[in-house]
Amino acid sequence: MLCLASYTAAASPFPSRPITMIVPYAAGGFASTLAHMLSERMARTLGQPVIVDNRPGANGNIAARLVAKAAPDGYTVLLGTSSVLAINPHLYKDVAFQPLSDFAPVGQLVTTANVVVVNPADGIASVQDLVEHAKAQRDATFASSGIGSSMHLSGEMFNVRAGTHMTHVPYKGSAPALTDLMAGRITTMFSDTTALPHVQAGKLRAIAVTGAQRMAAIPDIPTVQEAGIADFVVESWYALVAPTGTPQDAVLRLSQAAQSAVNDDTVKRRLAEIASQPAEDGSPAHLETVLRKELQTWADVVAQSGAKAQ
Repeated sequence: MLCLASYTAAASPFPSRPITMIVPYAAGGFASTLAHMLSERMARTLGQPVIVDNRPGANGNIAARLVAKAAPDGYTVLLGTSSVLAINPHLYKDVAFQPLSDFAPVGQLVTTANVVVVNPADGIASVQDLVEHAKAQRDATFASSGIGSSMHLSGEMFNVRAGTHMTHVPYKGSAPALTDLMAGRITTMFSDTTALPHVQAGKLRAIAVTGAQRMAAIPDIPTVQEAGIADFVVESWYALVAPTGTPQDAVLRLSQAAQSAVNDDTVKRRLAEIASQPAEDGSPAHLETVLRKELQTWADVVAQSGAKAQ
């Protein structure tokens, strides 16, 4: 009987019990909200609960380490981000995980760009104005939501590509950074889309977006590349990864469920409201390609800018 029970358990199709989705940030933020939206819909497809487990700390590194060391059975996945998987390994001396060798890509889920915003009172109306201002003012600064965020590295990339030397001023979140920008204490910010309401209210001026394409929410605002800064594209993304060694059938089931969830009409509408969209390709192979490319991009930017985590 024991042998029969063991065989039956081994032959059970995936998944046969709840799945845990580890989120590397605290509850209440976009990553956690996205995780809950996806988990509800993935559970319907998979026929098992998908439990969201927030594990903030060390800029996402704690959660990534946890998943890297988890059993490779498909029942523990990480809602990874470009910051955690592609940027942190270059900013920190030792993150204790290897993005390519410790994780099996499941799929890229959502992409979004940042918005370059300034205080309208400063008279900066374009990217070229910002470049000229930054070169003329030695105390020019750019804010971010924290060290290692896409906002931070967007600014570092801008310094490298535009030849400016703006000083990075990290905050604990976007809100206080935007408050100081509106108060005139900061020169600029490569903000996430939380800046858009302030732009619409006239409290901030958007001069560019960091993505490869213009943003539907502000279609008249050019990309940084269109504005004259070559080789500049920064898009934040969210993706699922599992521990290396996870069976391929489990990876594919998770990938299909995640793609179905992110393309749900309600999810797509909610993403559009915050100027985000489902990834064009949610396959494991595409995520691996994206991760390899971005690891090299951010390795170069970090090396050239001298950026590092404190």
